[in-house]
Amino acid sequence: MSQALHGTLTAEDALAARRSLQRQDCLRKQIEASLAQYPASYLYDDELEGLEGCPDEVQLAQLQGFQALLRHIRRTLQTSPRNESLKALTRKFQAAAEKPSPMAELYEVLGLRRDTAALAVAEAVESVKPSRRYVQWQAACEAGKKSGKPEGHEEAIREGLRRKARSQGLPAPSEEELSEQLIKIERSREDRSAEHRERAERLWSELGTDPEHLTWQRVRSLWKESGGEELLAQYQVVDRAQGDDRRLHGSHFEATDARHAAALAIELLQLRADLFLPGKGKGSSADGEACEFKFLQGCTWYDSRMRVCGEVDVVVLASSPGQEAWCGLVVAIIEMKSGWFELPAALLLQHSSKLSGAQLGEASLRWSNHRLLLGEPCVFVATLIPPHPFVIGLDPELLRAISKKLFPGNSETPVEEDLNGCKQLHDSLRNDAHLRARLSMSPSALLRHPELKHRILVLGSHSCAASDSAAWRLLQRMAQACTRACHILT
Repeated sequence: MSQALHGTLTAEDALAARRSLQRQDCLRKQIEASLAQYPASYLYDDELEGLEGCPDEVQLAQLQGFQALLRHIRRTLQTSPRNESLKALTRKFQAAAEKPSPMAELYEVLGLRRDTAALAVAEAVESVKPSRRYVQWQAACEAGKKSGKPEGHEEAIREGLRRKARSQGLPAPSEEELSEQLIKIERSREDRSAEHRERAERLWSELGTDPEHLTWQRVRSLWKESGGEELLAQYQVVDRAQGDDRRLHGSHFEATDARHAAALAIELLQLRADLFLPGKGKGSSADGEACEFKFLQGCTWYDSRMRVCGEVDVVVLASSPGQEAWCGLVVAIIEMKSGWFELPAALLLQHSSKLSGAQLGEASLRWSNHRLLLGEPCVFVATLIPPHPFVIGLDPELLRAISKKLFPGNSETPVEEDLNGCKQLHDSLRNDAHLRARLSMSPSALLRHPELKHRILVLGSHSCAASDSAAWRLLQRMAQACTRACHILT
């Protein structure tokens, strides 16, 4: 999330937004046309509708389409930079597992084959947990370190003893009596600490014959001696660097286009009364006074226990001129998504539960410790036409779920080569409680929706000239190539 920023929308912002609004239909159609070039996943509700033919033929066509997608994902991920790094890591693990060696012994202890993928080895190491006796020993050691003296709490204990006496109708204890009680409490605590220390010694002596503890200890030792721990750490540094680079691009989008997204949202709220509730975003307050619009970045959702439960990229407020940035009524919430395949979830799911909770007093939206006043804000999603094509063309949440099945960490027969296996995977994804809500509408269906499509704001430094740029032409060619490859694989 970008750092907390704010600003007031100007007449120049409004003028730029009006010019951008004239291009929105064209830009959305460009995105829709590009999305049509990617292979369908046959996971979304709308992708499963409209196919003609007998039920068996329709189901077979859907499965074959899903199978083509799986093959496309495997081929693409196998040649990705991250997967190449993983392959190199696995080769290093395999070389280190040559007998006799600590790595070979580690594989034997864990029951792994030498061709096991490196990350699967790491997961197997992590799955070996400390024994129950070891956890008890740790707790006993910590408890044995506690001092009997109630340092810093003497007065609180004294006051507690006085309250107890009052509640029982007894006279207030004297200072001498209070001192005696404190000494008793101190001795009792010392006795308990001594008992914990004795228990820790007993548990430590038992750990030497605890099979579960000895296995855990040996796995940890071999993991370090074999060099596996260091090799994994080196890979994670590189992998994090690649992820930081992607996050930097997303943060740059939020930082540079937040103002324009806010201005677009306000123009839509004022001009499209047929789509949005009346009264939102009007240029004057209820009593007829002038109204100005502000935007905030870095806002945070909190639940009723003041625990962070989400973030908002851009919040738009309507307020009286001269008020502080956080004053006024929240009229729009904007999520910034550079990835097209995240648009439906961002628009329909990401903030819906928080907004409902806020109406019930179970959630609040804050900026720099200031609670924001929520009306009935409209949710928008801002996106752009990137200078490079999307490689796979799938919601990251779905891609993660599929990848776990495609790359389980062993040399099993690829799931996409068996239609029954494809059906099982397809059904498990469709029935997954975590994914189910995300599958109600595909990105293409969202951009065709007569009302919801107007809540997709296409902006960014690459959007204006995208239709004539080499990047846009490359985007179309790459997407078409993906579709042709999937047809060949089926």
